[in-house]
Amino acid sequence: MARRRIIVNNDYYNIFQVKPPVTEQDIYDAVDRLQIPGSQVDTLFLLADVGMSGAVSPEVRRLYEHPDTDPCLESLDGLKAAGKDPWGMVLQRAKAQGLECFASFRMNDTHYKDHPFHYWMDQFYYDNLHHRVSLTSEMGHRDKAEFDYRASAVQAYHLEWIRDTVAQYDVDGVELDFTRNCVCFPDPNREECAPVMTEFVRKVREALDAAGTRRGKRLLLAATTPYSLYRTRLEGVDLPAMARLGLLDLLCLSTPFVVDFDRDVA
Repeated sequence: MARRRIIVNNDYYNIFQVKPPVTEQDIYDAVDRLQIPGSQVDTLFLLADVGMSGAVSPEVRRLYEHPDTDPCLESLDGLKAAGKDPWGMVLQRAKAQGLECFASFRMNDTHYKDHPFHYWMDQFYYDNLHHRVSLTSEMGHRDKAEFDYRASAVQAYHLEWIRDTVAQYDVDGVELDFTRNCVCFPDPNREECAPVMTEFVRKVREALDAAGTRRGKRLLLAATTPYSLYRTRLEGVDLPAMARLGLLDLLCLSTPFVVDFDRDVA
């Protein structure tokens, strides 16, 4: 029987929500807190760094800056401008302490898409507004602002992000986080799009296998899903099919945003 895991899914950006300036010790403390006596945490799912900062010049950014912009983004920008790699620092600290580390990728994060403008929206977002799940999403709302995975450009964008991360960092695997934000296809009949998502996950598995071959180890692939297997299937994510194809190593049955322990684990 495979060993059990106690997983912490770390938002990464929250690490920098401390009083500026953020120090290296602040970064290390985020890892060290996981190792308190008795925690038994052995696996870290660390949200991959999108790397969108600097998409526009500081002058333009100041003109459009949203009043609710998280100040931790400025701290993160400052660390990178100083030549540091905060994500790599977290990973290195965790690996040194014997933690298994996955790069976590949100399949359709809508953070900041409720702002009229946000400097962390990179050029891909503006080039592909027509590839959102709805072309009638209202300004100031995240609802229906997700990308439509039927578009090859959307798949290529996310796949490149995964490939670049596993090429740059010595991770043990990748997590596909479907809880952010639960929607990958437009209504109606999202379930008809399941083959599209299964094929995308197959490409991810293929990319991990290629990277693992270069390193001499298998990179694991985890999926975190927000609903039951049945409801997930209705959203166009066919987990049993992915399992039959041998694409997944771990499955985390989670919830969208409200705690619900009624999950078909067996």
